Amino acid sequence: MIMNQAMTSEYSKIDSLQLSGKRLTTLISGHALLRRMTNLKELNLSNNKIVVISHLSELKGLHTL
Repeated sequence: MIMNQAMTSEYSKIDSLQLSGKRLTTLISGHALLRRMTNLKELNLSNNKIVVISHLSELKGLHTL
């Protein structure tokens, strides 16, 4: 439990995530990992093949996609 809290604390420090050119096809922001990124403001998904994006509304602080 302590390890999980520490990991959540570290993820919450992330404010920018660069996922450009990673061959992604799906992004589900409801996934536990993205939900831990409570300070995420910028998300770069360019140069991927994404056909499904869901639950972006859960990323409350996101202002640049």
